[in-house]
Amino acid sequence: VRHGGAWGGYRADLLRFPEQHFSVVCLCNRSDSRPGKRADRVADVYLNDLMKPKEPEKKERDPEEPEHRPAVPVSADELARYAGDYSSDELGVTYRFAMSGGALKFTGIFAGDSFPRSTELADKTLVPVGKDQFEIPDEYLTLTFQRDSAGVPQTIVLDAGRTKGMIFHRSSSRP
Repeated sequence: VRHGGAWGGYRADLLRFPEQHFSVVCLCNRSDSRPGKRADRVADVYLNDLMKPKEPEKKERDPEEPEHRPAVPVSADELARYAGDYSSDELGVTYRFAMSGGALKFTGIFAGDSFPRSTELADKTLVPVGKDQFEIPDEYLTLTFQRDSAGVPQTIVLDAGRTKGMIFHRSSSRP
């Protein structure tokens, strides 16, 4: 019996084997932690002698993980237009994006007056996958930028797994 969950950067998995009177709980505070795989490995160690041999794994796509789209070419000048700080009133944080090495990078999450909140996403590259759409593939994040009437990116709609539609508004432009 298994149940997993996620919110923000947190991940969890509960794995129970009722007949063996054994359970594994894995609580993680990183979005890339894969608690289900970790719980499986712990169960393998403790229950190895009691379990039937594993059947070969089928390469089925996890429905929780979105399919990645191929990257599309975007010039460095166009990517630089997305750089800046974008704030979410709902989450009380600011996401910062900047150019580095010809790529648009996620450079940090800040709370309040530029107090660093997390470095988990620092230096992750935003991969352009469509017009005004980017992914951070290892993090299962999709960002859709919306432009103002002058064509300047002003808003981000962030989808993070099952959490969709988080709104961030540009609070500053950065080089």
